[in-house]
Amino acid sequence: MPKYHQDDCHRQMSQIDTVRNVAMLGSMGHGKSCIMDNLGAMTGYLAEAKIGDQLFSLYRADEKEKKSNYKTNPCHMMIETKSSEIKGEPGKQELGEQKEKSKFMFCMLDTPGHIDYSPEVAAALRMADSTLCTVSVTDGVGVMMEYMVLDSLKERCKPTLFVNKLDISIMVLQQDPEDLYRDLAKVVESMNVALVDAEKMGMKGFGLDPTLGNVVFGSAYYGWAFSLRQFAAMYAKKMPGMTEEKMMKRLWGDQFYNPAKKTWTTVEVDGSVRGFCKFILDPIMQLHKLIMAEDPKWEDLATKLGVSLKADDKKLKGKQLVKRVMNLWMPAADAVAEMIATHCPSPNTCQKYKIEHIYKGEMDSDIAKSMVACDPAGPLMMHLVKMNPTGSAGRFYAVGRVFSGTAATDKYHVRAPDFDPEDPETTAFSQEGRCQNVMLNLGKDMVPISNCPAGNIVSLGGIDQFMMKSATVTSDKKAYNFKSLSFNVSCVYRIAIRPADNKQLPKLVEGLKRLQKADIIVQCVSEPTGDHIVSGCGEEHLKLVLKDLKEDHAGVDFTRGVPTVSYKETVTSECAKPALSKSPNKHNRLYVIACPLGDEVSDAIESYQINMQQDVKKRARILIDEYGWEKTDCLKIWGFGPNDIDVGGANVLVDQTKGIQYLNEIKESVNSGLQWAARQGPLAEENMRGVRFNLMDVKLHADSIHRGMGQLQPTARRVFFGAVLTSDARFMEPIFKCVVNCPEDVLPGVQQAIMAKRGETQHSDTNNGKSSVVAFLPIAETLGDEPFSKVLQTKTSGKALATYQFDHWQLIQTDPLEKGSKAEQIMLDIRDRKGLKVEHPDISEYIDRL
Repeated sequence: MPKYHQDDCHRQMSQIDTVRNVAMLGSMGHGKSCIMDNLGAMTGYLAEAKIGDQLFSLYRADEKEKKSNYKTNPCHMMIETKSSEIKGEPGKQELGEQKEKSKFMFCMLDTPGHIDYSPEVAAALRMADSTLCTVSVTDGVGVMMEYMVLDSLKERCKPTLFVNKLDISIMVLQQDPEDLYRDLAKVVESMNVALVDAEKMGMKGFGLDPTLGNVVFGSAYYGWAFSLRQFAAMYAKKMPGMTEEKMMKRLWGDQFYNPAKKTWTTVEVDGSVRGFCKFILDPIMQLHKLIMAEDPKWEDLATKLGVSLKADDKKLKGKQLVKRVMNLWMPAADAVAEMIATHCPSPNTCQKYKIEHIYKGEMDSDIAKSMVACDPAGPLMMHLVKMNPTGSAGRFYAVGRVFSGTAATDKYHVRAPDFDPEDPETTAFSQEGRCQNVMLNLGKDMVPISNCPAGNIVSLGGIDQFMMKSATVTSDKKAYNFKSLSFNVSCVYRIAIRPADNKQLPKLVEGLKRLQKADIIVQCVSEPTGDHIVSGCGEEHLKLVLKDLKEDHAGVDFTRGVPTVSYKETVTSECAKPALSKSPNKHNRLYVIACPLGDEVSDAIESYQINMQQDVKKRARILIDEYGWEKTDCLKIWGFGPNDIDVGGANVLVDQTKGIQYLNEIKESVNSGLQWAARQGPLAEENMRGVRFNLMDVKLHADSIHRGMGQLQPTARRVFFGAVLTSDARFMEPIFKCVVNCPEDVLPGVQQAIMAKRGETQHSDTNNGKSSVVAFLPIAETLGDEPFSKVLQTKTSGKALATYQFDHWQLIQTDPLEKGSKAEQIMLDIRDRKGLKVEHPDISEYIDRL
C-alpha cells in the first residue's frame, strides 16, 4: 500500500521547493527501471522482495515481457528523505551539513533506452529540471548516453549519476578493488567529457563529482547503493581529527592510505592503498565473498556494519542473502533519494534559466516573468508534449508541465506549434477547449486532483480533441508558444499498409489518426495508390506502432509492404539563368534561381538555431557571423519550408528583387508555393533539403484580382521545381551512426561487413579484449533481404552486436536524370511506389518561355 494518500501528495505539490522533476536516462539494460523499483518500494508501491523483478514503472504487457520500456510515463512519489546543503558558488561547490528528513514530491520520468524511442526522451527532458543518468560499470558510457546528455543540456536539465551493476564486477567478473575503481572512475570521467559543453552554454556546476555527492554507486537489482558521504560519516567518527568533509575528499581520486603508518599521500607508495579501495570496496567485497562462500564469519562482519537480520532473513542463501544484507546495510532508495533531494534543482530554481531557451516570446514580458518566477497565481502557461491512452477508445490524456499559473477544469486556449500571435493567418491553429479533469500519475494509478500549480507535471483530460501531438495551453491570448521539441532521429523508415478487407478502410483510417496522436513522431500519409504510408524512426519503432495500430487503435487486420527509407531532394550547383514560370492566366511571371544552401545552415535550421520566429536582426547576425551571408539577403528572407515540425524546413526563400510593385501582396502566395514544393520535390515527391531559392524578378498584373493565391501559388511551385531541375538535382540518403560491439578476434569480420554495405569506419577502440567500432552506414543497407545485421552476423559468427543512431543526410553522387544510374533507379522505384508516372520529370512542364 502507498504510504501517502493522494490528498497529501496534492498538498505537497504546492510546496514548490520540495518538488523534483527528474528524467531517468540510460541505455537499454543499464538499470533505470530497477532504480524505479527501489524508489517504488520506499514509497509502498511494491514489496522490497520484488525489487528488480517487478519493474512496476513498466505499464504495457510488451514492456514487461522485454523488461524494457517504450514510452515515457510520469510517476509521482512522495518521499521522506535527508538532504544536504550545498555551499559555495557554482563550479566551486562543497557538500555542507546533512539536514533532518523531510518530505519531497518526486516526479520520476522513466524513459526508453532504445534509440528508436528517443523522441520520448525529448518529451521527458522538456518536462524535467534534472536527470538521473544510469550507467552500467561493465558497459561504460555508450553513444546513446552521450546523445541523451547533450539533449539534456539543451533543455537545461542538471545531471546526477548512478553507476550501476557493481554486483557483476564483484560476483561475476571478480575484479580486484583497484581495477574496479578504475572502471568506476572511467565512467565518471566519460560522463564529464559528455558534459563538457555545459559551461559553454552558460551552465556552471553541472559537472559530476563523487566528493560532492552527485554520484552514487551500487547495484539497483540487488537494492544497494552508496554515496561517499555514507562511508565518510562512518570513518570520520573512528579517525581522530578527521571531519566528514575531509574524509569524503580522501575517498576519491589519487588519495592513498598507509595502514601501518596511518598516513595519507597523493601518490602511491609501498604499503599504501587507494582510499576508495581500502575503506569502501574492501568491506563490500569481503562481505560478498563470505556470504557466497557460506562462511559464518559474514554474520560478525554484518553486525559490525550495523546490519540486523531477522530469523527468516538468515535462512536465505547465496545471492538472495547478499541482496538482503546489502539492502539493509545501504538501501539504494536512500542513497538515490538523498542525491535527488540535494542536487536536483526545484522548479523555481530551474525555471530561472530554462524558460529563455524554451519560450518563443520576449523575456521582459509579464508572461515570461511569471514563468521565470514559477508563479502559481500567474497566467496559465503549460506545454503539453505527449499523449497517453485513457482506456476509452480513441481518447487520450495530454501530458505536460505547468510553467506558470494553475491548471484546473476550465476553458483555455489550446495552440498548435504553428500558431503565432502576430500572424493572423495562423489563428486557425488556436482553439478554445475545456479541460475536463486534471489527473496525477501516482505510482501506476491515475488519480483526479482539483488543480495543478506551476512547476508540476500533470495529465489533462478532454484537451486531446483540440490537439494533435503537442500544444501550448494558456489562459492569456497574448502569450507566445513554447518552442517545439527537437529530435535527434527522423522518420526515415516507411512501410505501406492496406486493409485486408476493404470494408474495414474507415476503421483503418480512424486508427491511423489515433496512432498519430499516441506516438510523438510517427507520420501517416495516404498515397494516390490507395496505400497508407506509416513512417517511423527505425525497424523497432515501426514494429511497435504497427502492433499498436492493429491491437489498440484500428482493431483491424492489414497487409504490409516492404519497409523502405525516405530520401531528400537537393541541388549541387546554381542554375546558369533564372527559371521562369507564368501564372495560369499568363499575366504574372516569377524568375527564380536555385543554389545549394550548405549543410551547416541546413543543420542549424533543423536544430532550430535558425528559424522564422527569431528576431530578424538576431537571425541576420548569426547568418552573417557564422555562415558568411550578405546582410541584405539576411534581412529579406521570406520563409523556410516545409514547416512540418518533424521534417525541418531546411530550404530558404530569399527576395533579391528590386523596386517591384505589389511585391508584399504576393508574399503569402509564394511562401505557400514554397511549402508545397519543398514538401514534395520534382524528382519523386520527397522532401527537399538544403536548397536556397533566390527570387530574382517578378512581373505582376496591376489588378489584384489577377494576382491572387490561385494564380501565384501553383506558379511558385512550378518555378521552384524548374529551378531545382536546372541546378543538378540530386538525392540525399539518411545515414546511421552505427556502433558495433564485439570481441577483439572478430574485428576483421566487422570491418568486412561495414565495407560490404557501403559503410565508412570512423574509429575503433579495444579494451580488455572487447572492441567497439563506430561507423557511418546508409540506412537503406539495414533493410532488404541481405541487411547489414545479417551480413554482420555471418562475418562474425554471431559474436557482434550493432546499435544505430540517425546521424546525417549524405549526398548520392550519381545523377537521377542519367539513364542507368543508381540514383535513377531509386527515383523510378519511389515514383512507382507512389503511383506517379515511372519516368523522368519533364522540365518543360515547369519552365516557360517568354
